[in-house]
Amino acid sequence: MTYYIKADQFFYAYETKKGGFLEITDGKFGEWTEEAAAGADILDYSGQSIAPGLVETHIHGFGGADAQDAEVEGIMGTMSEGLLSAGVTSFLPSPLTDDHEGLKAVCTVVGEHYQEARGAKVRGIFFEGPFFTEEKKGAQNPKYMRDAKMWELEDWQEAAHGMLKKSVLPQNVMVQKTSSVKQLNQVLLLHWDIQMRLINKQLLGYKLEHLFGFTPLTECLE
Repeated sequence: MTYYIKADQFFYAYETKKGGFLEITDGKFGEWTEEAAAGADILDYSGQSIAPGLVETHIHGFGGADAQDAEVEGIMGTMSEGLLSAGVTSFLPSPLTDDHEGLKAVCTVVGEHYQEARGAKVRGIFFEGPFFTEEKKGAQNPKYMRDAKMWELEDWQEAAHGMLKKSVLPQNVMVQKTSSVKQLNQVLLLHWDIQMRLINKQLLGYKLEHLFGFTPLTECLE
């Protein structure tokens, strides 16, 4: 099935198309055109602007719901629907640092129910902890911070059915390229008590971000 969206402007990565029509075929975006095909169905959003949906990769809660609570309705209902209303089409629920069972509960809920999201799609889970040092704790609860244990990551990943996609991991775990680590789309160097010059070259195969989070830039440039 093909139809067209009419709007005042369409935002692309490097330009903005003024007026015109955006083709939609079988639920997928097609080409922007100045004129729609003759006789085509038109979804009229005159006076509106069309932009790609936002992807939220780090969010603890929304609309009074908290990912930490590991509640199906909270994540798949309140958070998912609320985020969609704000232009977010995909997100990664992000619990805070917690004990093993608390984090496993979040993994279980997401792994077993992510397809039930009623708004923005759940694309995985982001663990901001618990494997970083108290010195770099930020707003996290130091009570639950601890050294990394591979069995924990494997247990969480199993409970999440592979949906644990992004995590802060210490270097000693990151260099162990087990299946649980490889399932992570992104591994972060956030909240580490480490200088950039000490990072093992084996980490170059991972996607890294927040490289200077809570680490003095002067140390990183030594």
